[in-house]
Amino acid sequence: MELSTSPIFLYQSDAPFFRGLSFGLESDYTVFKQNHKDESRYIRNTARTNVRPYLEASLGNIGAVQFRSNTSFDYQNYHFGHLERDRSFSKEAFIHQTEASFALTKVYGRAFMARVPIPDVQPSEENEDVPQSTGDLIGTLPSVEDQFARNEEIVSEDSYKHGQHIVVRHYFLGGEKTRGNERFLQQISESNGQGQFDHIDALRAREHLIRQQESLITLPKINTVELQWNHSLVKKSVKSLDAFENESANRRERFSYRESAFFNISQGIDLNQEGVDTSDKLTRLSVRAGINHSRFRLRGQEYYFYSQGEHIFNLSYSHDYDWGDLSFIHSHDSLSIPTRNFSTLGIGLNITDTHKIYTFRSYDFEQRHTVEEDYGILFTPANNCWMLDLKYEKDILEGRISVNFLINFNENNFRGFSGT
Repeated sequence: MELSTSPIFLYQSDAPFFRGLSFGLESDYTVFKQNHKDESRYIRNTARTNVRPYLEASLGNIGAVQFRSNTSFDYQNYHFGHLERDRSFSKEAFIHQTEASFALTKVYGRAFMARVPIPDVQPSEENEDVPQSTGDLIGTLPSVEDQFARNEEIVSEDSYKHGQHIVVRHYFLGGEKTRGNERFLQQISESNGQGQFDHIDALRAREHLIRQQESLITLPKINTVELQWNHSLVKKSVKSLDAFENESANRRERFSYRESAFFNISQGIDLNQEGVDTSDKLTRLSVRAGINHSRFRLRGQEYYFYSQGEHIFNLSYSHDYDWGDLSFIHSHDSLSIPTRNFSTLGIGLNITDTHKIYTFRSYDFEQRHTVEEDYGILFTPANNCWMLDLKYEKDILEGRISVNFLINFNENNFRGFSGT
């Protein structure tokens, strides 16, 4: 169960160094439960409450540079109802984030759609002297009314906006505390990450040291500077034929926007490393890129770790066809023990306009065996407002049946979800 709020503005002004203050909350409640109570090594049954309220301040601009500050209270509480003693554990920390950023944009072309008259076609001179035969026709030719004649065509053009966003961000972690069950504290502190349910369980000061992918790719929050250089190419298209009529209408409703490509670079510098060269202070390097074109999507991620000389690489591809869809994912993680190197291939077939069957299989190249197989059927009604997904999942340990019901609240049309 999840609960979150959009930013709630508490204060807004034109003051030069304090433009606004907003409050927000992100929280969830999760129950972890296994089929048996064998907890000789790890506690595997608990209810976790995760809460993160935050305050974000807009500090104003100096020229084109914008300054912001965000302070969040990161809190988790665990309840072990099946234990006789030490039935709770909690951890908390304050994360302070300050950033300076500026953006550069350039627009190419102008998005429009217009009706353009077709010029009258005049007979060529070489055909003027050709006699017109009328005697061989049975009856008379019907007259063509002007109202049925095609005397115009629709011309449309798209525009593109290339944006660059340069960010310098500083993280600082303070006031981290733990209370309660010491056994669970030791369990989530292990560097192999096997004692955690997911990356949220990690102590924030040690999160980047846990040998799990979601933890490794994070930056140390203790005292770190992050440099970002983000690129985005956005395509703007006209949705209505009357793009330049009725100027009082809401212009947002007449255009659609789609990110055609992106390229982002992020580098962290650990300021707690004193007395060493700058190269030794570098944390992970992140490079992300992607392309969206019509029904085709390609994504790539590369994380390089200077201290170990290792990397994590992820590549994903998907393509929608009239008959269904095809997807492929490859992941290589040289930091994990053993090395994580596997691929997943997925295929979906449209049986009817509302029914689709799909399957995907994941193969481990290090262990040389299939690690997971999924088979499912997806039902989507004609109004596209909800989905029903029935799936059978099988891994090396067990098989499971799951039923998922999804609701569409906007015009995204379940983008990113296709069963495969």
